[in-house]
Amino acid sequence: MKGSASASPEKCVQNTSETYAACTVPVNMSSGTGEFSFELHSRPKKLWDLAIVAILANNSLGILDDSESDFSFTINVNVALTLQITVPNPVTVTIDGINQTQGSISISLVTGSHNVTVPEIVQLDNNTRLIFAGWSDGVTSANRTVSLNHYLNLEATYIHQYSLTIESSTPVTGSGWYDQGANATFSVTSRTQPMVGIMGLLGGRLEFQGWYENDHLITSSRTGSIQMDASHSIQAHWYANYAIPTALLISALILLTYMILSHKDRPHRLNVRPRARRKARMISS
Repeated sequence: MKGSASASPEKCVQNTSETYAACTVPVNMSSGTGEFSFELHSRPKKLWDLAIVAILANNSLGILDDSESDFSFTINVNVALTLQITVPNPVTVTIDGINQTQGSISISLVTGSHNVTVPEIVQLDNNTRLIFAGWSDGVTSANRTVSLNHYLNLEATYIHQYSLTIESSTPVTGSGWYDQGANATFSVTSRTQPMVGIMGLLGGRLEFQGWYENDHLITSSRTGSIQMDASHSIQAHWYANYAIPTALLISALILLTYMILSHKDRPHRLNVRPRARRKARMISS
């Protein structure tokens, strides 16, 4: 047989000049039949022509005449093929339910169907991750079945994503995950927002000042954008406008002061009881 071979329990000897291998294998006798097993290994990417001649020999390696008519042999041939999976280094490939080492792998498998799985999301850190985008042969599912009947090389494509976090005391839009190089747009719903609590009931407002990152102004517009070449954390700055509550407070103080002063200037009436009034008349008469 062309290529190389191995047998159990004995080794095979390969003739390198002719690329043939010869195996001497003891036959396990059982009820007049004999069995032996061997493995064939062919070169990657190519199936070799296979020819096998089996003969029986005695302990001195003497060929037994007409031995092929006395025994029946069953030969099962399993050709091992190479499956190459190319992935980014942090990704772990799973073959037939078994996790492989991280990164690209090259594995020898028997012909037939095999399950290949890669993770859809690989978290690199709190603000960076990889998202599965598809396979080099057009398959878009991260969990797939491959039919291995020849050397196969597949590449799993991943996209880097970065997070955009936004700090704001009022509702804003735009935070989330973005593909590497994308433009992230963020905005506030309104440039003014009512304060919470009693100050909001009195008309206190929050006025939008601008978008900042690391204390540097990005834009003072209500809507802004930033290129996601890395993760970003931005803040929406607001300042408190107390003009209306202050005006109301001043008006209330003025009104209260006026009422107090008016009460002091009003003349007081004598509250004389009727008996006291009659007594006063008798004295005067």
